[in-house]
Amino acid sequence: MKAGNAILVILAAANRDPSANPNPERFDVFRTERRIFTFGVGVHACPGEALATAIAKAGVERLIASGIALERLAETMTYRASANARIPIFEER
Repeated sequence: MKAGNAILVILAAANRDPSANPNPERFDVFRTERRIFTFGVGVHACPGEALATAIAKAGVERLIASGIALERLAETMTYRASANARIPIFEER
């Protein structure tokens, strides 16, 4: 990656099944006995899971530390039309 490159993080509703994980709406990277399928399972498990999770956690922490009013972002968010992904669009007011 180079400075200025865009990073697309799609959170959508991945792994929000309450029968697989209690309180699925709570973001918790240290959840015990978590059942997620985003990074594959068994022999098909992604070797980059730990790194990807650490990058996402650092990004969220930085966003929160920046002081941006997260609730205001949600007020102006819409989604780009797409058949296979929920791509958020944030419009500044």
